[in-house]
Amino acid sequence: MTRRIAVFFSDTHGGHKLGLMNPAVELFDEDEAGEFAPWTPEPTALVTQALRERYPDVDVRRVRHGLATVAGVRVDYTHHGPSAGIREWTEGNQLRYYAKSAVIGDVLRGKRPPRLIFRGHFHEWMRETVRVAKRYTADIILLPSLCGMGEYGRQATGSKPRITNGMVAVEVEGGRVLTVHPLVHELDLRTEECFDD
Repeated sequence: MTRRIAVFFSDTHGGHKLGLMNPAVELFDEDEAGEFAPWTPEPTALVTQALRERYPDVDVRRVRHGLATVAGVRVDYTHHGPSAGIREWTEGNQLRYYAKSAVIGDVLRGKRPPRLIFRGHFHEWMRETVRVAKRYTADIILLPSLCGMGEYGRQATGSKPRITNGMVAVEVEGGRVLTVHPLVHELDLRTEECFDD
């Protein structure tokens, strides 16, 4: 049996070191006439290009919504999906409902359901596990981001006080998930001040 380690990451916004530090930064590139023009890189394209350069013999391509089998483990992945929740006491509910629905949907259609489901977009790390009919188990993992939070992100998240950055590595072998390694760091985004004498 071959053991594999798959690494999943999301939300690089800007796809450039400057963009990673400040998603509001405007990048420029030369156009056909040699003039500088505003440039918004597509992060997936930059990652694809870097992987193609590093691994020229491997078929590297972008996938909007993928279904892959890695060492016998079925993996469903795409960027958008459920959030972790909007209240501390409801965290994980939407992830569990979403995962359970995905598993049941595949079973009803005669398909093998995913064992791992990855979603991004919300800049948070969370893992939830569901079991369906005592036969199917699925872990849904909400991926942290690899970027900071710009003004739009602050508005879209309702000024969440924390952001989680990092990635998730999963160790699989023989159709089994051996370990999930969250390589994450949580950062408090609030500015703390003291006005005492």
